[in-house]
Formats: sequence, structure tokens, C-alpha cells
Amino acid sequence: DYMTGADNAALDPAASAFSIVYLGEMGASGGADYAVSKGDIAGAADGFALRTTASANEVQFFVNGASASGGPTITDSALFSGNWCFVGTTSGTAQSLYAKKDTGTSATTATATTTHGDVANAVALIIGADNAGASAFMATTFRAFALYMRALTAAEAASAQNYLLGFPGYRMPYGPVAFY
Repeated sequence: DYMTGADNAALDPAASAFSIVYLGEMGASGGADYAVSKGDIAGAADGFALRTTASANEVQFFVNGASASGGPTITDSALFSGNWCFVGTTSGTAQSLYAKKDTGTSATTATATTTHGDVANAVALIIGADNAGASAFMATTFRAFALYMRALTAAEAASAQNYLLGFPGYRMPYGPVAFY
């Protein structure tokens, strides 16, 4: 099963900075499946995703823009066991992916530098699949999702992770355009 958020201009970051926050399990390692997508990423259309790759033990925040595509990847077999909170951020030229487990394990971070350009598209926001729910389904348990039209700082990413993982004394950063 997957969840669909109808296409809306508020969900299209264009070429600007944005961040996604996802809390849930990541499904199978090496499955090339999508936890979150906006666009037909596997079909090389503009958009963004949090996904597992076809390589074992990899989770990637992927941005496919009009200028270029890419994004940071974290490789760790532990990512496929239990609840994790992932935060993917991009400034438009640099991306970060933060991962933290519900047991309080210290956060893991990966970075990339891709000047992606416009990522706007007319495809629905999907949790649990790619291409408006037509492919790359992820067999997982989704718990929360947020989309920000700005790059969260490392401190804000940590606050979002701690809040969603249930650690006391934290809040979600201000201003999400979507929060499920």
C-alpha cells in the first residue's frame, strides 16, 4: 500500500532549497524501492525521493533536476532493521542525508554536491512508491512525513529526528508545507 498526496504547487520546490523528513522502516535492502517520491524518478523525470538503491544496504536522498541529478547515500545494514528517521536536505547545490534509529543510536550523515536545477513536476507526492504509485513499491511501515521549502540546518534535522522518535524536549522545526 502507498499514500498519495495530490499534486499541488506548494509541493514543488522548483530549483530552490527544500527538505524531507521520513519516519518508518526501510523495507528490503537492495530492492530499489521508494519510501517517498515526487516525480517519476526511476523514469528519469524531475523530482525527488528517499529510496533504497539496487545495491545492498544503501539508502539515498535523490534529487533529479533539470540541470543534474544525484544525492547522498548512506550504506549500513542496520538501516533495514527497526524504525529510522531520515532527513534529506538540499540548498540547490549541496545535499545532506541524516539517519537516526529509534534506539537513540547516534545519527549517521552523508553529503553530496549536485547543482540540480528545477525539480518541479505535475506528479503526485507518494509515500511508499515511485511514479505516482505506479512502480517501485516499498513494503514498509510509514509513521510520519514532512516537507519543508527550505534546507533544514543540522540542528533542525536532529530536532525533527528526536521529536519524531519520541525523545522528550524536542519540537519539529517551524514551517512545513506538508506534515503527515
